[in-house]
Amino acid sequence: MSAMRAGADYAYLFTRPEKLQAISSMSPDLIIQEFKDAEQLLHTPFTSIVLGPGLDRNEQSKYMFETTLEVAK
Repeated sequence: MSAMRAGADYAYLFTRPEKLQAISSMSPDLIIQEFKDAEQLLHTPFTSIVLGPGLDRNEQSKYMFETTLEVAK
């Protein structure tokens, strides 16, 4: 939501499947997708990346975090 407040026209938000429904009601300008793998991120047009808050401390979240950092390099 910070991206929207900062003036972005739209933002991609990748999350776990169980969070999709709750997040989808936040804004029509959010493009919400289930996070699958690094390949998915490579094909997403982005100019900046924001991680967390709300990133859990489980293995899936750790994978999402590490994969995103690798793609962003």
